[in-house]
Amino acid sequence: AFVAQAQNVNDGYAPSADGPVNVIVVQADGKALIGGAFTQVDGQPCRSICRLLADGSVDPAFTHPDVDDAVSAIAVQADGRIVVGGVFNQIGGELRPRLARLNADGSLDPTFADPAVNNEVRALAVLPNGKVLVGGRFTRIGGQARGRVARLDANGGLDETFVDPGANGAVASLAVQPDGKVLV
Repeated sequence: AFVAQAQNVNDGYAPSADGPVNVIVVQADGKALIGGAFTQVDGQPCRSICRLLADGSVDPAFTHPDVDDAVSAIAVQADGRIVVGGVFNQIGGELRPRLARLNADGSLDPTFADPAVNNEVRALAVLPNGKVLVGGRFTRIGGQARGRVARLDANGGLDETFVDPGANGAVASLAVQPDGKVLV
């Protein structure tokens, strides 16, 4: 089993997931979101996404929605909502191909548009204006051709004003610089 490195230095505790962890994002409150291809963490059901408390234990207040396949990317918006991407088709029992947004409590956010991504989402970044950058292996998002990088409005709709850079291979990471420029 994979041992996440969200270790509490005071007691040496590190939670154990029964599969690989692909991404760890620490929230402002010290809690950590983990995503991957696991079905449980510390023996508790957490399929592909889980939130850990600052001490490394599973957060019982987080819904831990059932995800039908791996989560590869997580980004937290300023309002605490959580954008997740990966290879999944369903999350929380709803069809959400490879991209969805959760409320801060882990429940599926139905107000986020379903952009229908045709292949894996591997990277996410939230811009200061709330828009979301998406990177991965996809060539279509929101019904439009996109070369593995796209930008969504804060509500999940495809931002048609974004110039597609046309990456010629999978995008595994995105970073937003302080000046708003993006590294791919």
